[in-house]
Amino acid sequence: TTDMKAVQFMVDQAMQHFGRIDILVNGAAAPSGVVRNDIEHAEDHELLGDLDTKVIGYFRCIKAVTPHMKKAGFGRVINIGGLTGRGSKVMSGMRNLAIAHLTKTLSDQLGPSGITVNLIHPGVVDTPHIQELYEREGVKQNKTPEQVRQGYIDSTPIRRTLAPIEMGYLIGFLASPKAGAITGESIGIDGGLTRGIFI
Repeated sequence: TTDMKAVQFMVDQAMQHFGRIDILVNGAAAPSGVVRNDIEHAEDHELLGDLDTKVIGYFRCIKAVTPHMKKAGFGRVINIGGLTGRGSKVMSGMRNLAIAHLTKTLSDQLGPSGITVNLIHPGVVDTPHIQELYEREGVKQNKTPEQVRQGYIDSTPIRRTLAPIEMGYLIGFLASPKAGAITGESIGIDGGLTRGIFI
């Protein structure tokens, strides 16, 4: 996603194969963000790379599919953000905040053409990368990875981590014609882990 020519090639291939593009799910990112250190140890080139991959990468992908969706008079763009955009734990969280702004701005621009743009913020999802997070946090907190995992479970109102398919259910709904009235929204899917109130 850091190369507009590569993104355009992807879209051209999809058009050649399917003849249309109805749905774009943006999910390119380094899991949990690259820049997780205190400012003294954070590297500017890592932060720029993180933003280029995710924020500008999403921008590039949306830009490439927009003409096709406008021509069809229908489109669904679902951006994958992250809960770090709703808190102050890691520097890379700024990318998710930027995507919330991008989502809202583009929902205004593209809505008249029948295109919705929404953002989901997954919580603690059982993916291979989450094990790395448990191990990293375990070292910091002097706990085992299983104790870190249990800490997340104890903090989550539904008392469990989430399955990847649960992200798919929400994405599938937002991609469907049934979600035509939902656009510009940032939706947490985190089992209630986030304690903020968002209106």
